[in-house]
Amino acid sequence: LGIIGAASVAVYLYGYRTPFYHSSPLDSLLHPVAVLRFVVTYFRFSGDPTMPEGNLWPTFAESITLIAIVWVLTGAVRCFVLRRPGFSRLESFCYANQLFIFSSATITALGRLRFGAGQATSSRYQGLALLFWACTAILILLRAARAENSKALIACEALLVVLLLAQPLRFAAVEAFARNRQVNSAKAYSALVRNTNDREAIQQIFPNE
Repeated sequence: LGIIGAASVAVYLYGYRTPFYHSSPLDSLLHPVAVLRFVVTYFRFSGDPTMPEGNLWPTFAESITLIAIVWVLTGAVRCFVLRRPGFSRLESFCYANQLFIFSSATITALGRLRFGAGQATSSRYQGLALLFWACTAILILLRAARAENSKALIACEALLVVLLLAQPLRFAAVEAFARNRQVNSAKAYSALVRNTNDREAIQQIFPNE
């Protein structure tokens, strides 16, 4: 399977040219801070639905996300590179999944950096981002259970429940966005059908018009 996958990638990339409206991955490497912000936003948006700001210092949610990424990458290095004993198959599976997801987020950032960190909030990325957080939660619970400290385990479980209960706030924001999008689409459709030349409404669907 590995050989077939590598061959498929090689065939796809043969003669490949970056579209003019996308970022060149090589050029994106010259902006590591912007790439990091894109990746952090990619994962942070799972719990914080706000759009990224241009502040130099990270927000609280971005800081937590960055800490989680560093913690996961450190554990993955200890598991796969340093070959430290004590890692279960489930932990290895979680780390492998997270490395794949982190690599996907980084590759996405290299190719779409020109669109800004706001591009990382696209809903199509949330499937992988949520899987990353699910694996993180599993690893935290496994570590707490291994410590044989019932209080630590209960605290971790309570924290995860609080985070789960906080998700309706995010879904409310998504619902509001979808409702607003539907209203704007209806206005644009009416403008096109009635030929009212309401360019402001039409631009909600066709921004270049």
